[in-house]
Amino acid sequence: MDHIGKYRIVRILGEGGMGRVYEAADPIINRRVAIKTISQPVLQDPDARARFLREAQAAGQLSHPNVITIHDIAEEEGAPFLVMEYLEGEDLSRLIAAGQVSLDDRLRIMCDVCEGLAYAHGRGLVHRDIKPPNIFVTTGRQVKILDFGLARGVISELTQTGRVVGTPSYMAPEQVRGEPVDQRADIFSAGTVLYELLSGQKAFKGDSVAATIFQVLDRQPEPLENVVPSLPPGLGDVVRRSMEKDPAARYQHVDEMLADLTRIRIEQQPTTALLRDPSPWPSTPARVTGVMRPPSGSAGTSSRSGTPSPTPSRRACRRRVRRHLPPPCRHRRQRQP
Repeated sequence: MDHIGKYRIVRILGEGGMGRVYEAADPIINRRVAIKTISQPVLQDPDARARFLREAQAAGQLSHPNVITIHDIAEEEGAPFLVMEYLEGEDLSRLIAAGQVSLDDRLRIMCDVCEGLAYAHGRGLVHRDIKPPNIFVTTGRQVKILDFGLARGVISELTQTGRVVGTPSYMAPEQVRGEPVDQRADIFSAGTVLYELLSGQKAFKGDSVAATIFQVLDRQPEPLENVVPSLPPGLGDVVRRSMEKDPAARYQHVDEMLADLTRIRIEQQPTTALLRDPSPWPSTPARVTGVMRPPSGSAGTSSRSGTPSPTPSRRACRRRVRRHLPPPCRHRRQRQP
């Protein structure tokens, strides 16, 4: 195959359950693109094909730094294909296998995933297939969620026949049971990805698909604190809450998960690494809200909960500055009578 539509095929990038991905060239604007063709199970069912096209059109309206951009949706001899931005880098599964990612980078990657999910959920689109191979980190360290919204039609089609589509290790229990899902299914999947990103092993794994599904439905994974003893405080709670079996017990919105991850990431970084502005802190107190951490047991942090106290007022900041200023000069010019 030399061409798909107007696009010249360069090479095959990969192949999966939904189709094949090619690197291609757009001859009109001289741009490298990625083209994804759709597998036969989708094409053979008119209803599934129509659902796929609707989801692809919805995904094509997303414009966010953490979601891959869809440039075009077209057909070649009756077979639909997607034209997407071309990315260079590695997917998250390979980075996890390499095991050379710092804790801060792991938290940053997951925060970026939550940002992309929050954007799409706010527009009524649920991914339904969040897993490491669908999370891409470019050579410029940009995180991109792949295949957004493209799994819905296929899952709806094949679960009707009693078959499970997707990767059971990352699927929410309600999705495995074939029940209607919402954004909380993506939150469960994001929790399983975070578990694997931090520990290097899957939260749910079995010798067979049936064994893995049984774990997803009825078993809790090994506590993350047991797998990673040096886990930052609170991070295990974020993972557990995101992977609750009952959707009502999970984070209800991915923004909540993002807020907790952001707080933990800030607490793990030295203050100097987060202050990019060279101006002194007292003159710009608004820029360091939630960043400056007083020593343990001081007035700024609760010794029990570790939560920061309210940001000091501008007047309080001025008082702190005055306490550290040198005494006024005594040789001032005397006022004339």
